Amino acid sequence: MGMRSPGFGTLADRIGDDIRLRSTKIDGAPHFEWTCRVIDASPDAVVLHQAAGTPIKTWKEVWTPNFDAWIYFWRDRWFNVIQSWDAGGSLSGYYCNVITPARVVGDELCWADLDLDVSVQSDGTYQVLDEEEWVRNVGRLGYAPELVACARRAMDELIASIARRAFPFWFGD
Repeated sequence: MGMRSPGFGTLADRIGDDIRLRSTKIDGAPHFEWTCRVIDASPDAVVLHQAAGTPIKTWKEVWTPNFDAWIYFWRDRWFNVIQSWDAGGSLSGYYCNVITPARVVGDELCWADLDLDVSVQSDGTYQVLDEEEWVRNVGRLGYAPELVACARRAMDELIASIARRAFPFWFGD
């Protein structure tokens, strides 16, 4: 699919600054919005920090997580990875979203959420989430066959990365 980000290189000038994140559904409906700090950026990837207590505006309410998170996006990957840490500094786990590749639009980092998620425990066990929502939205929102194929490949890549313990999946042993 032709949805490639021009790269995250422009964010290299914003290391240490906050950036607004905006997630929509594929039809443009609001999904999540919040602000994170840019920690590292290259043309191909960006790493963000979300401090505990950062309010996250969802499509129906504001949610305030009580954990710190490192959030990883890649220019050419159809997923992001949220690595969460408890107040004591221990890895809590990972939450992975299958998404369209993120792109910088003005002062925001934007993407469309494609429903499929993976929750990964700190021991490396994982569970695929929201498959029913995925099936429902493929029909309801009219996901193109090419979009469905990209999302399925992203899920396969995520599961393989977890199994290989590829960056950023670290399980402390």
